[in-house]
Amino acid sequence: MIKDLADIKWALVNNYKPNVDSVNNSCWKGCVFIRFNIRKHQLTNISYTTNRPVFIVNAVSRAISIINQKGRINSPSLKQTDSHKIYIQPFVITNNEGCGFKLGWESDSFNNVSEKEKLMYE
Repeated sequence: MIKDLADIKWALVNNYKPNVDSVNNSCWKGCVFIRFNIRKHQLTNISYTTNRPVFIVNAVSRAISIINQKGRINSPSLKQTDSHKIYIQPFVITNNEGCGFKLGWESDSFNNVSEKEKLMYE
């Protein structure tokens, strides 16, 4: 059961599953601000910060859909009767997989190494 904004954050974290191919080709670090209302145990009127990769918004949207399907938002601290109350949830995301860290093997100088030296590095 989701009782407060911290529970919404953890529900987002636990259900955030971006497309693996997109993550592997992405080098992005940032914060997506998720703006929403709560009505009838659901997150509604959802919007996001504008400068973010599409695959991240798709993954966050899927996470929100899972949260809404469960309909577990039930707390006096989250004003469900006032559907005009706006909540903003920051969601920090780091994708390092596509940053292209160099391993030292990419240079042409590796091709000039003797076979004996290549075996030492395997």
